[in-house]
Amino acid sequence: MAKFAQYFSRFLDNNLFAQERWADRQQLLGELLAREENMTFTGNVPATDKTGKGGEEKKPVVYRHKVYHLTCAPNITVMRIANVKEMLIEKDFHPETVEHNPSCFVVFDNREGCRRVLIQKLTTSFSSTDQVMKILQRGIEKGLAAYNIGIEMVAQRYPRDFYKLWRAQEHHTARIRFGIGSRENVPLDEVIADNSLVGHILEIERASYMSGYKSALELEPKEKGGVLYVDESSEYIRSLVEYSARTATPIELVTHDGASFECFIDSDLESDDKIVTVEMDKGYLERLFETGADGKEAAEEKVLEFVNGIKYEVDDKEERR
Repeated sequence: MAKFAQYFSRFLDNNLFAQERWADRQQLLGELLAREENMTFTGNVPATDKTGKGGEEKKPVVYRHKVYHLTCAPNITVMRIANVKEMLIEKDFHPETVEHNPSCFVVFDNREGCRRVLIQKLTTSFSSTDQVMKILQRGIEKGLAAYNIGIEMVAQRYPRDFYKLWRAQEHHTARIRFGIGSRENVPLDEVIADNSLVGHILEIERASYMSGYKSALELEPKEKGGVLYVDESSEYIRSLVEYSARTATPIELVTHDGASFECFIDSDLESDDKIVTVEMDKGYLERLFETGADGKEAAEEKVLEFVNGIKYEVDDKEERR
């Protein structure tokens, strides 16, 4: 069995010209995924020789990949993408460095209205699924750039500590406070604002900070006429929690008796430990890439069944416009 981290993709309109092909965005992604030569995935890895300045030189690399489309569902693409590593072996009694290209599987569900991306967790190939995601995202962005359309892949993470704290204290909580304009130690230029709800909150953060203000956004219980209702499926609540993660700003819960609980959200977005994962028999995926292998039809059915079980569907309202 193999573990796969769950991501979903979201299209971005990079400028006004994106509207010309915006309605075709999913079709354009499908065309990029159609053939291996349509996309090139590149990056940088440390060179073997040291610079002598305490670091390592970086050299550009191309990550090789192969694609397979399910005949029963052509818009489900299975990909193998290989890392570029070096391995020390012994040959004729002498050490020799050879290139090593361990691969992992990626599954794209690009059916109408679907945005699921599954990345195999395999540290012998890549250090994390986020590393794979960034490589894929850069390559796809280059392909979509001609249409002024961008893309991002977002990990689906397990509820962070805030939700656990909320569930433990919700019956005693009087206020929830999300700090705005209160950060002093983290330079604002390290935080990227965008056109999402989190991006707008960050703009408020920047304006507050530059003006010398310190404020807080408070939610109060319904009993007080407020809108304190922590729903993990609410985009508003999730955005506030994400804001706290991206800015390392604590969320504060104040109980009816005046007690205060501060909760820092895990902001280590490089780690894939908290990304929701699922398990699948990788043998089915391996069979798809075997030349002349029997049982491909049965393997495809198993892959389709697996993807249908974790389908991620969106509508236009979820896109960042």
